[in-house]
Order: sequence, then C-alpha cells, then structure tokens
Amino acid sequence: MFPANTRINEQESKTPWIAENNKKLRALFECLENRNCGENQAKVIILGSYHFSNALVGGTGAEDSWARSITQGLQHRGFTYLITAHYQRAIQLYQTVPDLVRAVFLQPEEVQECFDDKEFCVLSDGNPDGIPIWKIFALHWWADVRHPLGPLWQLQPEDYSMEHSPKSTYIGYSVEKLCRLRRFTPAVERNKQAFIMAKWIGDFAPGPDTAWSVDYYETASSELGIQFVAGANHRNEDAAVELPASIVNLGQMAQIDFQHHIGFSQVLIGAGRPPGSPTPYEALCLGVPFINPILEWDHENPSDKSKWKTQHSSLALLAPPYVYNVRRDDRDGFVKAIKDAVENPIPSYILPRMRIYSVALRLDNLMHSNWQRGAAVVLERRKNGEEQGPVCRPVSLT
Repeated sequence: MFPANTRINEQESKTPWIAENNKKLRALFECLENRNCGENQAKVIILGSYHFSNALVGGTGAEDSWARSITQGLQHRGFTYLITAHYQRAIQLYQTVPDLVRAVFLQPEEVQECFDDKEFCVLSDGNPDGIPIWKIFALHWWADVRHPLGPLWQLQPEDYSMEHSPKSTYIGYSVEKLCRLRRFTPAVERNKQAFIMAKWIGDFAPGPDTAWSVDYYETASSELGIQFVAGANHRNEDAAVELPASIVNLGQMAQIDFQHHIGFSQVLIGAGRPPGSPTPYEALCLGVPFINPILEWDHENPSDKSKWKTQHSSLALLAPPYVYNVRRDDRDGFVKAIKDAVENPIPSYILPRMRIYSVALRLDNLMHSNWQRGAAVVLERRKNGEEQGPVCRPVSLT
C-alpha cells in the first residue's frame, strides 16, 4: 500500500487545477477580508470546458491552445479564474461565490444541457441557487451558433463575421508565448524544404477540399529542387493513398518536434484541410510564410475575396511575403508562390490581434459588459415573437 501523501500527489498530478483553485480561493477570501483585493481579483470566471484542464496538463489541440490563451489573458488582467472539467463541478464552484462570478465558460453541448436543467443547473423559479443563463458562455471553435441566447453568448477564436456568419463574441487566441520559447532560425540556416500542413494522409487524396494534385509537388520539386515534408497520420481509409517521392512523411510528432520541422522550413503549404488551424499563425511567428489554398471563388471576379473559400479564411486577408493565396487549379501559381516565399524570407510576425494583450483586452471587455440587460432584451423579444436582432452590451458594470 502506498503512503497517503503519495496517493494525494498522484491525484494532484491528474487534477492539478484543484490545488490551483484552492490557492486562488484562499487568496480571494483573504483579500476580501482585508479589503485589499487587486484590480479584478474579486471578479471570478469559472472555466468549465475540459479544454482548460487539458491545457493545464499540456494539451496541444487547437481548442486547448485557445483555452491556454484565455487563462493567460485572464491572468494578465488580474481576474480570479477557477478551472473544472465539467459543468456539474462548475455549478458547485459557482455556488461557492455566486455574487462574485462574472462568467462561466462551458462546452456548447453542456450549455444546452444546463439550460434545459431547470432543477439543478440554470437559475429558475424552482432553482434559486442556479447559474443565470446570461452568465454562461459557450466556448465553440466553429462558426455555427450553439447557445440558447444566440450568437453573442458564443465565444470564438476567429472573427467569423468576416465570413458572413452571425456576429458572435470574438475572443481570439495567441501563439506568442509558445513560439517565443523557440530560437528563431535565420533563413540561411534553414533546410531547403517546405512543410505541408495536413493532418491525415487522406488529405492528399482527390476530393472537394484537397488543394493540390500530388503531381504539383513533383513539379515544384523538379523545378525548384525543394523537398516536401509532412506530419500526416494514417487511418484505415488512407491505405490506398500513395505519396510521391518528393514528400517525406514523418507521421505524428510531439509538438516540440512539429515546431522544429516548421521552424527549419522555408515555407508552410496548406493541403486544403484542416481548416482554421493555428499552425499558420505559429509558422508566421517562426518566420515561415504560408501558402493558403483558395478552394472556391467567383470565376467572373476571381479577385473578390468575399467569395473565396480558403483553407484559412482569416489569413486570406494577408498578402505576400507573409501569405500567398493561390487558387487550387493554378499549377504555375503554386510553383511561383513557393519560389517567391523561398526568395523573400520574412521576420517573425504575429498579428496585432493575436498578441496576448489583445486577447486580455477583449476578455476584459467581456467581463465588464452588461450581459444581464442584453439577455433581458433577447428574452423579451422572444416572448413577443420578434426576431432577436442586435443586442447592446454597454460597458457599465464596474
């Protein structure tokens, strides 16, 4: 039998956020008692999505990276945030300090489950200790609306309104901290290689979202003398897909190795999938330009970006030497973009909106907006059978 303290240490290693929550709550109660809380310290945010707990233990998925940025932003502004992996525990945390909680972040499916649970989760006549629905926000990576109060209560990593999607609440994220841990590789020290952003071997198979025929890579390799590197995984359905000799597939890698191979490349090439990945932002921060495939466009007006469907829609707004937007059927444009990217190396670049202080500022605005008033407007309109329409969010809570 293990000693009791060993079992405690093992448990803490699996749920390190519990110890962190206890530390934050002790500091909060102490500052309240002494009346010396720091700016925003007495404003509590409950982070109830499992991506926050994943981020704390080293998760590297896109949503985990977004969650990590949110905690960094909240810390930057001095808020007290508490982490839990599911909404049942979020309810318990809320009931500990209900008057201090400004917001609860949950997965979209848990927001709906909580909203439907009028006896245990959401505030209702039969559940006076529940969480008001206007304090609950859905953490959702994609553009579809998944919150019962509408898009404004949905937090997103990109401003999807640029794609004519409903106006949700853009929080954004930053790759700045992780990127800065790595030494910048000067252009003269890089390998003569291009890294292909593809998650699965099947991303190279012909299909509606496959950007380039495999012979495009062969042509570019022959004309430019460049080697292509990928880190794609195999699935059973990918068994029939064969990669040309010009592509070396390294398979799934640890994040540090993945970042290493991108940092030593001269250009990052989108294969068409996955969409909206953080990888191009990481590449730009490492000084690696990105070739962004245009998968659909208006053939009558091909330069009209509003009609484009690209692998990374937000980066379609950038231009060379940082981002090269190339139409999928343009073999010459594909080869030229690689050539231009190699001949015009870039410095480390982070979009201003993706600096951690920008994420922190948007979170601060979120916490100081009058969501209760906005929810009252939405619910009154629904009661009267009206369309939701825009909701005003005055910054008037401080």
